[in-house]
Amino acid sequence: MDNSNLERLRVLLSVVGPLSDDINLAQIAVESDSDDSVECVELLSRDTRVDWNRRNESGDTPLMFCIKNNKTEMLEIIGGISGIRNTVTESGVSFIRNFIRKRREEIEKQKKKLNKE
Repeated sequence: MDNSNLERLRVLLSVVGPLSDDINLAQIAVESDSDDSVECVELLSRDTRVDWNRRNESGDTPLMFCIKNNKTEMLEIIGGISGIRNTVTESGVSFIRNFIRKRREEIEKQKKKLNKE
């Protein structure tokens, strides 16, 4: 989503009533790599009409997509939204375990490097 899309999103969310079921706004925002995609997620996070439990074609919710793609800023925003179901599947659990293991290994390497200096 570019800046014009951020403005369009603001206009769309200002309309009273339900959001269209045809468009998964949350998923579009998290899958975007534009400069303002985090702002779009932040804006969407404040609207209770947005369905954060809706899955994309791969079966991932916006939360799982962010975990799998290391979109930490978005993950922090989405993690604070109430009403999100625990959507961690077996593949998600496996991914999270591997992610944590790799992060621990990186931290240990950094510690060793710092101790040598």
